[in-house]
Amino acid sequence: MVVEIAKEVVPSIAIIGGGPSGLGLAALLEAYGVKDYVVYERSDRETKPRGACLDLHPGSGQKVFKEVGAFDELREVGRWGEETIHYICNTKLDRLFEFGEGRDAPEVDRYDMRRILLGVIPDEKVRWRCGVESSKRDENGQIVLKLTNGRSVSGFKLIIGADGAYSQIRHLVTPAKLRYTGHTIFTTQVSPGNPHYKRTEETFTRSNMAICGNSNLIWSAPQGAGIFRWDLCIPVPEDFERDLSNAEDNKKFFLQDKYFGSFDPEIQEVIKHSEGDWRPWKLYIMPSDCFNWKSQADVTLIGDAAHATTPWVGDGVNCAMRDSLVLAKLLQEHGISKQTVEAYEQQMFVWAEDLIRRSNFSGEMFLDEQNPTRLVEFMKTSMHTLLGHTDNV
Repeated sequence: MVVEIAKEVVPSIAIIGGGPSGLGLAALLEAYGVKDYVVYERSDRETKPRGACLDLHPGSGQKVFKEVGAFDELREVGRWGEETIHYICNTKLDRLFEFGEGRDAPEVDRYDMRRILLGVIPDEKVRWRCGVESSKRDENGQIVLKLTNGRSVSGFKLIIGADGAYSQIRHLVTPAKLRYTGHTIFTTQVSPGNPHYKRTEETFTRSNMAICGNSNLIWSAPQGAGIFRWDLCIPVPEDFERDLSNAEDNKKFFLQDKYFGSFDPEIQEVIKHSEGDWRPWKLYIMPSDCFNWKSQADVTLIGDAAHATTPWVGDGVNCAMRDSLVLAKLLQEHGISKQTVEAYEQQMFVWAEDLIRRSNFSGEMFLDEQNPTRLVEFMKTSMHTLLGHTDNV
């Protein structure tokens, strides 16, 4: 059954958000023959997604691409080899621990992931520059979506919130609120045209590095097109604000002794030559005890909308893609119903709680005053505890 609103035929399923989990779900539904859906995405099609590249695991992230027949395209852009290696370093750049060599977890840029998934999804199924500004139930209990283009739509049988940590759908499902962790990341980069690029490449290689000290952290992560992305993580209050428009002032700020001014000179030189844009990423996380809400027939959550997390175990997108895999298969086999939603959520609750627990524990160690000592000691004996064991669907 479809409902016509403002001359628009509303399909049965609305996917809110065109990130990895939202487009992954849409591509899976298309591949499985469940074609009565639409994706609402706030950004423009050509706008490059924010965020670092992602390492895709075989039983979740990679499996989505296999299921939709696009794994060969993923192999063309995925970076195995050196970029799967991770080093944990102290402030003097001593490499204290290494893991990831030979791991089947290629690094893939978000833009490439989106491009490949969109190759499976018909163009008319994605409404670009059309996000959800708010959602509510009307007097008849129907969910009404207010879109960023000013229109309101309703009549969907199932609404799936895939709209990230700041989801406009979550409140329909659970009263749980995001918790600020006490740290914020500021992002900068060094690109191939930078005069300091060659020195950066020689020093930091094409592997990932977590450089820890005094409750601060720098994550050096090679991206596509040769770019080095640097995430500078520092402890600041939730209401911390700073004018980030002046690049030189920003560099002086981060090179204070309480942040990175006492780190190795090679690290300081990268900061001095970095290119901005210093966009803040406040680290929020869902409470680990919230995954027990009562399922509803017409709304659910996937990805960060369900289980927003911090980046310290590198499993957020894989958990999100696992959501998409399980929900898509249930919708194919059983259709839209409360039983379908409940079956999905009961599985999702288990790995979401596990993800949040591991992220909290890992974050405490990465950002401990004595880091990286405690982290290295733990990973030498129990690394698998942080990396997780719920990859298979």
